[in-house]
Amino acid sequence: MYIAQRGVPRRSAMWVSLKTLSAACLVVSIAAAVGSIADVIDALKIIVTCIEATAQFTYVSYSSIVMVLLS
Repeated sequence: MYIAQRGVPRRSAMWVSLKTLSAACLVVSIAAAVGSIADVIDALKIIVTCIEATAQFTYVSYSSIVMVLLS
């Protein structure tokens, strides 16, 4: 938006710098999104494991579920 508003000429040093900064920000954002999705998948695996572990017992207190999640 800044490039268009200020009329920065194409292929100038300022134009290349701003485009490079924009591309770098995009790469960082994509990496963060991938890491976030990976964390969610790991968390879901832990939750499924806890549910399977608690399904083996007839009575499990909430504190033991919390302890399993925190370990």
